Amino acid sequence: MRSLHLHIEDVACDYSVQAAHVNIFVETALCSRDIDEAYDMTNFRLYRNDVEHTCGPFRWNYNNTEMTVAIINLPGCNNVYVVGIYCSKSKVPFSKLIEALEHLHWTILCEPDSSHNFKRLYGNYL
Repeated sequence: MRSLHLHIEDVACDYSVQAAHVNIFVETALCSRDIDEAYDMTNFRLYRNDVEHTCGPFRWNYNNTEMTVAIINLPGCNNVYVVGIYCSKSKVPFSKLIEALEHLHWTILCEPDSSHNFKRLYGNYL
C-alpha cells in the first residue's frame, strides 16, 4: 500500500491491525499538514514521525536507516521500548543496516537516560 491516507478505512478495519497491541506503518505518504483525526483508529494512540515532538517518540537517521523509538506503558509492564526501523534495500547495504542496529542497541537501548530524555543525550543523532 503506497498511501495510508488513501486507505486508512481499510487499514482500520483490518483484523490483523485491530488484533495487534502496536502497529508501525512506514512510507505512508503522510505530511505535516495532515490532521491527526484523519488517522484515528479505535483503541490506538497515534505517534507520527513526520512532525516535531517535544517528548517522544524520538527519531534518528543513522547510515540512511530511519529509526523511531517510543516508550509506552502497558498494563503490568512499564517502559516498553517500541522500535520502528525502515531502510531502503536499494540504498542501504546489509552491512550498513547491521551497523545502524548495533548503534541503536549500544547507544539507545542498553544505556538509556533514567529520565528517558533521549533528545538531551542523543541530540546529535536526531
